[in-house]
Amino acid sequence: MDQTTEHRERRREPRWPKAFSFWIRPEGTDEKISAWMLDMSKGGAAFLVAPEQAPPVGTRLELLEMLTADPTVRADSPALPPFARVLRHDEGDGITTRVAVQFEADEASRLLELIGRRAKAFRLKAAIAPTPPPVPAQPSTERRDADDRVAV
Repeated sequence: MDQTTEHRERRREPRWPKAFSFWIRPEGTDEKISAWMLDMSKGGAAFLVAPEQAPPVGTRLELLEMLTADPTVRADSPALPPFARVLRHDEGDGITTRVAVQFEADEASRLLELIGRRAKAFRLKAAIAPTPPPVPAQPSTERRDADDRVAV
């Protein structure tokens, strides 16, 4: 039995073949690594990368999909989480290494989103109900004397 079949047999949910180009960025670096997604499941994915660029097992990655003008590339595909963690490397034919990742939620982004929502709600909720400015009084046609009495 080959390695690919062995990995598929251990999975609880099915893998779906996919073919997307990605940039993967190891956490804490500005380096982007070119990667090709082979397949994905509900909880993770597999990418092909150059062996010398494969991030170490345990590394947290930011997943950045390369943009394409072809709308059929992502047709019927779910949105991916922005982060994943490297689970293992499967050595390939020497030209590429298969990197298995597990998707992760971005707690920091969720926290910032929650703070942003709360701040927005706070800004929308005024401490004192707004009141319109007073309507300016109409100029009086009455004549007044020096003591501010209506002249007759």
